[in-house]
Amino acid sequence: MQPAISVIIPVFNTEKYIGNCINSIIGQTLKDIEIICVNDCSADNSLKILQDFSKRDIRIKIINLNENKGVSNARNTGMDIAQGEYIYFIDSDDWIDENYLEEMLNKIKETNSDVIINANFVKEYDNKAKKAYGTFNFLTRDFECFDSKIIQRFFPPVIWTRLYKREYLNQYNFKFPSIKCGAEDIYFAYACDLMQDKSYVFKGPYHHYFQRQTSAMHSKERGFHYFESFKLLYSFLNTHKINLDDIKLFFVESLIIDNEQKFNFIKTYLNEIKDVFYKNINIYNEQEKFLFNIMKEFPDFKDFISKYNPNISLSFLKNRMVTKK
Repeated sequence: MQPAISVIIPVFNTEKYIGNCINSIIGQTLKDIEIICVNDCSADNSLKILQDFSKRDIRIKIINLNENKGVSNARNTGMDIAQGEYIYFIDSDDWIDENYLEEMLNKIKETNSDVIINANFVKEYDNKAKKAYGTFNFLTRDFECFDSKIIQRFFPPVIWTRLYKREYLNQYNFKFPSIKCGAEDIYFAYACDLMQDKSYVFKGPYHHYFQRQTSAMHSKERGFHYFESFKLLYSFLNTHKINLDDIKLFFVESLIIDNEQKFNFIKTYLNEIKDVFYKNINIYNEQEKFLFNIMKEFPDFKDFISKYNPNISLSFLKNRMVTKK
Protein backbone atom coordinates (compact mmCIF):
# COMPACT_ATOMS: atom_id res chain seq x y z
CA MET A 1 0.00 0.00 0.00
CA GLN A 2 1.10 3.58 -0.66
CA PRO A 3 2.54 5.18 2.51
CA ALA A 4 1.15 8.54 3.57
CA ILE A 5 4.57 10.25 3.73
CA SER A 6 8.01 9.51 2.32
CA VAL A 7 10.68 10.97 4.60
CA ILE A 8 13.89 11.65 2.66
CA ILE A 9 17.16 11.92 4.61
CA PRO A 10 20.44 12.72 2.80
CA VAL A 11 23.34 11.35 4.85
CA PHE A 12 27.00 12.33 4.68
CA ASN A 13 29.44 11.76 7.56
CA THR A 14 26.93 12.38 10.35
CA GLU A 15 27.58 9.33 12.52
CA LYS A 16 27.27 11.48 15.67
CA TYR A 17 23.79 12.71 14.76
CA ILE A 18 22.00 10.30 12.41
CA GLY A 19 20.77 8.01 15.19
CA ASN A 20 18.97 10.86 16.92
CA CYS A 21 17.40 11.92 13.61
CA ILE A 22 16.13 8.44 12.71
CA ASN A 23 14.86 7.75 16.24
CA SER A 24 12.72 10.87 15.96
CA ILE A 25 11.29 9.61 12.66
CA ILE A 26 10.56 6.01 13.67
CA GLY A 27 9.02 7.31 16.89
CA GLN A 28 6.44 9.45 15.09
CA THR A 29 2.79 9.08 16.08
CA LEU A 30 2.15 8.71 12.35
CA LYS A 31 3.29 5.18 11.50
CA ASP A 32 2.24 5.10 7.85
CA ILE A 33 5.55 6.35 6.47
CA GLU A 34 8.57 5.19 4.51
CA ILE A 35 12.03 6.41 5.49
CA ILE A 36 14.46 6.83 2.60
CA CYS A 37 18.07 7.29 3.71
CA VAL A 38 20.45 8.27 0.92
CA ASN A 39 24.05 7.64 1.96
CA ASP A 40 26.23 9.98 -0.09
CA CYS A 41 29.53 8.05 0.20
CA SER A 42 30.03 8.66 3.92
CA ALA A 43 33.56 7.87 5.09
CA ASP A 44 32.54 7.33 8.74
CA ASN A 45 30.14 4.82 10.34
CA SER A 46 26.97 6.45 9.02
CA LEU A 47 26.15 3.57 6.65
CA LYS A 48 26.58 0.92 9.35
CA ILE A 49 24.28 2.87 11.66
CA LEU A 50 21.67 3.05 8.88
CA GLN A 51 21.98 -0.68 8.25
CA ASP A 52 21.50 -1.45 11.94
CA PHE A 53 18.34 0.66 12.01
CA SER A 54 17.00 -0.99 8.84
CA LYS A 55 17.25 -4.41 10.48
CA ARG A 56 14.92 -3.20 13.23
CA ASP A 57 12.43 -1.25 11.10
CA ILE A 58 11.27 -2.45 7.68
CA ARG A 59 10.08 1.07 6.79
CA ILE A 60 13.72 2.15 6.36
CA LYS A 61 15.16 2.00 2.84
CA ILE A 62 18.85 2.66 2.22
CA ILE A 63 20.27 3.97 -1.02
CA ASN A 64 24.05 3.72 -0.96
CA LEU A 65 25.49 5.98 -3.65
CA ASN A 66 28.82 5.04 -5.21
CA GLU A 67 29.87 8.63 -5.90
CA ASN A 68 29.59 11.72 -3.71
CA LYS A 69 27.58 14.32 -5.62
CA GLY A 70 26.18 16.43 -2.80
CA VAL A 71 22.92 16.95 -0.96
CA SER A 72 20.89 18.00 -4.02
CA ASN A 73 21.63 14.77 -5.86
CA ALA A 74 20.91 12.77 -2.70
CA ARG A 75 17.49 14.38 -2.26
CA ASN A 76 16.65 14.00 -5.95
CA THR A 77 17.62 10.33 -5.78
CA GLY A 78 15.31 9.88 -2.80
CA MET A 79 12.45 11.57 -4.65
CA ASP A 80 12.92 9.27 -7.63
CA ILE A 81 12.04 6.18 -5.59
CA ALA A 82 9.59 7.76 -3.11
CA GLN A 83 6.15 6.13 -3.02
CA GLY A 84 4.40 8.29 -0.44
CA GLU A 85 1.46 10.54 -1.21
CA TYR A 86 3.48 13.34 0.41
CA ILE A 87 7.19 14.04 0.80
CA TYR A 88 9.07 15.47 3.76
CA PHE A 89 12.78 16.38 3.75
CA ILE A 90 14.94 16.39 6.87
CA ASP A 91 18.70 16.74 7.31
CA SER A 92 20.51 13.94 9.09
CA ASP A 93 21.60 16.09 12.04
CA ASP A 94 18.10 17.45 12.76
CA TRP A 95 15.09 15.89 14.49
CA ILE A 96 11.36 16.52 14.95
CA ASP A 97 8.76 16.31 17.71
CA GLU A 98 6.91 13.00 17.83
CA ASN A 99 3.64 14.37 16.39
CA TYR A 100 5.28 16.54 13.73
CA LEU A 101 4.41 14.47 10.65
CA GLU A 102 0.89 13.67 11.82
CA GLU A 103 0.09 17.36 12.32
CA MET A 104 1.64 18.29 8.96
CA LEU A 105 -0.42 15.59 7.25
CA ASN A 106 -3.62 16.72 8.95
CA LYS A 107 -3.11 20.33 7.87
CA ILE A 108 -2.22 19.62 4.25
CA LYS A 109 -5.31 17.43 3.89
CA GLU A 110 -7.53 19.90 5.73
CA THR A 111 -6.50 22.70 3.34
CA ASN A 112 -6.27 20.48 0.25
CA SER A 113 -2.89 22.12 -0.46
CA ASP A 114 0.09 21.06 -2.52
CA VAL A 115 2.43 22.53 0.11
CA ILE A 116 1.88 23.21 3.82
CA ILE A 117 4.26 25.24 5.99
CA ASN A 118 4.89 24.82 9.73
CA ALA A 119 6.31 28.00 11.26
CA ASN A 120 7.66 26.49 14.50
CA PHE A 121 11.29 25.45 14.96
CA VAL A 122 14.03 25.25 17.56
CA LYS A 123 17.68 26.07 16.97
CA GLU A 124 19.75 23.51 18.85
CA TYR A 125 23.44 23.76 19.76
CA ASP A 126 26.27 21.56 21.05
CA ASN A 127 25.67 23.25 24.38
CA LYS A 128 22.52 21.39 25.49
CA ALA A 129 21.50 24.23 27.76
CA LYS A 130 21.32 26.62 24.81
CA LYS A 131 18.17 26.68 22.69
CA ALA A 132 16.45 29.28 20.54
CA TYR A 133 12.73 28.77 20.03
CA GLY A 134 11.31 30.48 17.00
CA THR A 135 8.35 31.07 14.83
CA PHE A 136 7.91 33.73 12.17
CA ASN A 137 6.62 37.01 13.56
CA PHE A 138 4.34 37.95 10.67
CA LEU A 139 2.12 35.02 11.71
CA THR A 140 -0.40 36.55 14.14
CA ARG A 141 -2.61 33.49 14.65
CA ASP A 142 -2.00 29.75 14.89
CA PHE A 143 -3.16 29.18 11.32
CA GLU A 144 -3.27 31.65 8.42
CA CYS A 145 -3.43 31.79 4.63
CA PHE A 146 -1.23 34.19 2.67
CA ASP A 147 -0.60 35.23 -0.89
CA SER A 148 2.39 33.10 -1.91
CA LYS A 149 4.34 36.23 -2.89
CA ILE A 150 4.08 37.39 0.73
CA ILE A 151 5.48 34.03 1.85
CA GLN A 152 8.35 34.36 -0.63
CA ARG A 153 9.37 37.76 0.72
CA PHE A 154 9.02 37.11 4.43
CA PHE A 155 9.34 33.37 5.04
CA PRO A 156 12.76 31.69 4.75
CA PRO A 157 13.25 29.05 2.01
CA VAL A 158 13.84 26.19 4.43
CA ILE A 159 12.43 22.93 3.10
CA TRP A 160 12.21 21.27 6.52
CA THR A 161 9.29 23.55 7.39
CA ARG A 162 7.29 22.26 4.41
CA LEU A 163 5.38 19.10 3.47
CA TYR A 164 4.90 18.52 -0.27
CA LYS A 165 2.35 16.57 -2.25
CA ARG A 166 4.40 14.19 -4.40
CA GLU A 167 2.02 14.49 -7.36
CA TYR A 168 2.60 18.26 -7.32
CA LEU A 169 6.40 17.85 -7.34
CA ASN A 170 6.13 15.45 -10.26
CA GLN A 171 3.73 17.70 -12.16
CA TYR A 172 6.33 20.47 -12.48
CA ASN A 173 9.37 18.19 -12.28
CA PHE A 174 10.72 20.06 -9.27
CA LYS A 175 14.33 19.03 -8.56
CA PHE A 176 17.10 20.40 -6.37
CA PRO A 177 19.81 22.17 -8.39
CA SER A 178 23.52 21.38 -8.01
CA ILE A 179 24.30 24.45 -5.91
CA LYS A 180 26.33 24.38 -2.70
CA CYS A 181 26.10 25.82 0.81
CA GLY A 182 22.39 25.32 1.44
CA ALA A 183 21.45 27.68 -1.39
CA GLU A 184 19.73 24.86 -3.30
CA ASP A 185 16.76 25.27 -0.96
CA ILE A 186 16.11 28.81 -2.23
CA TYR A 187 15.21 27.62 -5.70
CA PHE A 188 13.27 24.54 -4.61
CA ALA A 189 11.24 26.08 -1.78
CA TYR A 190 10.35 29.32 -3.55
CA ALA A 191 9.61 27.70 -6.92
CA CYS A 192 7.23 25.26 -5.21
CA ASP A 193 5.60 28.05 -3.18
CA LEU A 194 5.15 30.44 -6.10
CA MET A 195 3.38 27.93 -8.33
CA GLN A 196 0.54 28.19 -5.78
CA ASP A 197 -1.55 31.35 -5.49
CA LYS A 198 -1.97 30.90 -1.74
CA SER A 199 0.12 29.29 0.99
CA TYR A 200 -1.11 28.00 4.34
CA VAL A 201 1.09 28.46 7.41
CA PHE A 202 0.43 27.07 10.88
CA LYS A 203 2.11 26.93 14.27
CA GLY A 204 2.58 23.24 14.91
CA PRO A 205 5.05 20.90 16.63
CA TYR A 206 8.74 21.75 16.49
CA HIS A 207 11.46 20.94 14.01
CA HIS A 208 14.82 20.89 15.81
CA TYR A 209 17.46 22.50 13.62
CA PHE A 210 20.99 21.67 14.79
CA GLN A 211 23.59 24.41 14.36
CA ARG A 212 26.98 23.01 13.37
CA GLN A 213 29.82 25.42 12.66
CA THR A 214 31.23 22.97 10.11
CA SER A 215 28.03 22.82 8.07
CA ALA A 216 27.70 24.29 4.58
CA MET A 217 25.37 26.96 5.95
CA HIS A 218 28.37 28.68 7.57
CA SER A 219 30.51 28.85 4.42
CA LYS A 220 31.73 32.25 3.20
CA GLU A 221 30.60 31.15 -0.28
CA ARG A 222 27.00 30.91 0.82
CA GLY A 223 25.94 34.43 -0.21
CA PHE A 224 27.22 34.02 -3.74
CA HIS A 225 25.46 30.70 -4.20
CA TYR A 226 22.22 32.46 -3.26
CA PHE A 227 22.56 34.39 -6.52
CA GLU A 228 23.03 31.19 -8.49
CA SER A 229 19.82 29.85 -6.99
CA PHE A 230 17.86 33.05 -7.61
CA LYS A 231 18.97 33.09 -11.26
CA LEU A 232 17.51 29.60 -11.66
CA LEU A 233 14.33 30.73 -9.90
CA TYR A 234 14.03 33.72 -12.23
CA SER A 235 14.38 31.46 -15.27
CA PHE A 236 11.82 28.99 -13.89
CA LEU A 237 9.25 31.72 -13.18
CA ASN A 238 9.71 33.18 -16.67
CA THR A 239 9.31 29.76 -18.26
CA HIS A 240 6.00 29.31 -16.46
CA LYS A 241 4.93 32.90 -17.19
CA ILE A 242 4.57 33.87 -13.53
CA ASN A 243 3.99 37.60 -12.97
CA LEU A 244 7.15 38.86 -11.24
CA ASP A 245 5.53 41.83 -9.48
CA ASP A 246 6.22 41.68 -5.72
CA ILE A 247 8.58 38.71 -6.05
CA LYS A 248 12.09 39.17 -4.67
CA LEU A 249 14.70 38.09 -7.19
CA PHE A 250 17.67 38.30 -4.83
CA PHE A 251 18.53 39.10 -1.25
CA VAL A 252 21.78 39.95 0.50
CA GLU A 253 22.97 38.45 3.75
CA SER A 254 26.65 37.50 4.04
CA LEU A 255 27.80 38.23 0.50
CA ILE A 256 31.53 38.25 -0.29
CA ILE A 257 32.55 39.19 -3.84
CA ASP A 258 36.23 38.30 -3.76
CA ASN A 259 36.95 37.23 -7.32
CA GLU A 260 36.18 38.19 -10.89
CA GLN A 261 33.94 35.20 -11.55
CA LYS A 262 31.56 36.12 -8.73
CA PHE A 263 31.59 39.78 -9.75
CA ASN A 264 30.76 39.03 -13.39
CA PHE A 265 28.03 36.53 -12.52
CA ILE A 266 26.25 38.90 -10.11
CA LYS A 267 26.68 41.94 -12.36
CA THR A 268 25.26 40.06 -15.36
CA TYR A 269 22.32 38.72 -13.38
CA LEU A 270 21.44 42.09 -11.82
CA ASN A 271 21.56 43.68 -15.25
CA GLU A 272 19.23 40.95 -16.52
CA ILE A 273 16.61 41.71 -13.86
CA LYS A 274 17.06 45.50 -13.72
CA ASP A 275 13.65 46.36 -15.17
CA VAL A 276 11.87 44.11 -12.69
CA PHE A 277 14.05 45.42 -9.86
CA TYR A 278 13.22 49.08 -10.51
CA LYS A 279 9.53 48.29 -10.91
CA ASN A 280 9.52 46.56 -7.50
CA ILE A 281 12.30 48.51 -5.78
CA ASN A 282 10.20 49.07 -2.66
CA ILE A 283 10.46 45.38 -1.67
CA TYR A 284 14.28 45.53 -1.41
CA ASN A 285 16.16 46.74 1.66
CA GLU A 286 18.87 49.39 1.72
CA GLN A 287 21.76 46.93 1.57
CA GLU A 288 20.26 45.23 -1.50
CA LYS A 289 19.79 48.61 -3.21
CA PHE A 290 23.38 49.44 -2.30
CA LEU A 291 24.64 46.28 -3.98
CA PHE A 292 22.60 46.96 -7.10
CA ASN A 293 23.98 50.48 -7.37
CA ILE A 294 27.64 49.64 -6.89
CA MET A 295 27.48 46.74 -9.35
CA LYS A 296 26.04 49.16 -11.88
CA GLU A 297 28.74 51.71 -11.08
CA PHE A 298 31.82 49.60 -11.87
CA PRO A 299 32.61 48.03 -15.26
CA ASP A 300 34.88 45.32 -13.90
CA PHE A 301 36.14 43.57 -10.78
CA LYS A 302 39.42 45.49 -10.64
CA ASP A 303 37.62 48.83 -10.37
CA PHE A 304 35.19 47.44 -7.83
CA ILE A 305 37.86 46.00 -5.53
CA SER A 306 39.85 49.25 -5.66
CA LYS A 307 37.09 51.07 -3.80
CA TYR A 308 35.04 48.53 -1.87
CA ASN A 309 35.67 45.79 0.64
CA PRO A 310 34.63 42.48 -0.99
CA ASN A 311 32.46 41.87 2.09
CA ILE A 312 29.37 43.77 0.98
CA SER A 313 27.98 44.11 4.50
CA LEU A 314 31.14 45.86 5.70
CA SER A 315 31.22 48.06 2.61
CA PHE A 316 27.59 48.97 3.16
CA LEU A 317 28.19 49.97 6.78
CA LYS A 318 31.27 52.01 5.90
CA ASN A 319 29.42 53.75 3.08
CA ARG A 320 26.55 54.72 5.38
CA MET A 321 28.95 56.04 8.02
CA VAL A 322 30.76 58.18 5.45
CA THR A 323 27.54 59.36 3.85
CA LYS A 324 25.99 60.45 7.14
CA LYS A 325 29.14 62.08 8.53
